[in-house]
Amino acid sequence: MSDLPFGWLKKAYPKALAGVLESIEAICVPQARLATPRRLAYFVAQCAHETDRFRTLREYGSYQYFTEHYEGRQDLGNTEAGDGVRFRGRGLIMTTGRYNYTQLQQATGLQVVANPELLESPEEGAMAAVYYWGDRGCNNLSDQGEFTRLTKVINGGYTHLAARKAELQRVWRYLRAEL
Repeated sequence: MSDLPFGWLKKAYPKALAGVLESIEAICVPQARLATPRRLAYFVAQCAHETDRFRTLREYGSYQYFTEHYEGRQDLGNTEAGDGVRFRGRGLIMTTGRYNYTQLQQATGLQVVANPELLESPEEGAMAAVYYWGDRGCNNLSDQGEFTRLTKVINGGYTHLAARKAELQRVWRYLRAEL
């Protein structure tokens, strides 16, 4: 367990889903090695943005939205009819696409290809984030202060970069108050 304080998480995210903040502390911090303030801040800010400040572990959108944006996308491995909706973003980091669900399953043993909704639970959603964070070298980017590059790794682009940076500043305010 980390020596970093965690009371600030509940102050910063009072409307978080039950169990999510506890999963960050119990699963993400030790397993993703978020033992420095910067690593923790970058992780929390990215995940907070992805999950509407931890109020959802399933990407918002309609059937039409997921069909238009994800169906048939080879870069996401969505090769079968219905993959766009089935493999929408889920978990703390919003794992998206058949390819990413398959990689996650192979690495962790979580049976998410047959049961993608498993990532909507705080524990499995946290485990997915730990896998993705480690697999993509996110601690290295955090250590280098590369929040913009980290955004591209997490999001695949720079969608809502200004909002993500604002969330990072918000995280720092709460975290620094307890350091």
